[in-house]
Amino acid sequence: VGILIIAVFLTAWLIAESKKYEYIGLNWQKEKFGGIPIYSAVINGYNVQGNLVNFKLIMKNDPRELENIPVAGQINIKPYYPVYFSFNLDANQTCDAGPLIGFGYFMNKIGYDLKTANANETLAKEQNESYVVCETNTQSTIIMLTNKGIKEGIYKHPEFDNCYYLSVSDCNNMGEVIEKFEIETLKRVLNKEKIENTSI
Repeated sequence: VGILIIAVFLTAWLIAESKKYEYIGLNWQKEKFGGIPIYSAVINGYNVQGNLVNFKLIMKNDPRELENIPVAGQINIKPYYPVYFSFNLDANQTCDAGPLIGFGYFMNKIGYDLKTANANETLAKEQNESYVVCETNTQSTIIMLTNKGIKEGIYKHPEFDNCYYLSVSDCNNMGEVIEKFEIETLKRVLNKEKIENTSI
């Protein structure tokens, strides 16, 4: 009986350990939330503002499987100015707000002052939103979420180093591109040794 109990616990431990891995210097774990697989890493240390943080980063996608999403240019977000998340999407397309909420949570925890905006001047006026494109707010970092005319991926504007395009083909891959941007942002932040990762 004792050997059987040990075998059961050993099997459970091996299964649990098989769901853990290291990626970009962080310890990740595959979990389930309401039957849905998620991937998480616990992060603590100091954010880009120098404030102490301790939070659990959760992603819907395995970060290792986002390697195929192209990234043109290094991500370098200015920490002491507002960061504008500006929408340039087909008005007829309605997507799940989950990835956007997750991105807002992530940016807040990392220490960035994220503000939403609209890249369509007419819609911005109609909806009483800020109109922000690469040319309008040159001191701030601008992240443009778009599904118009650019191949899926993350691209830096050729003239404005502080402006990035998150190009998605449809609602299905919006979360993947946003989470890839989170990973690239983390790489930059971790390299500056502002934030450290704890074991799960």
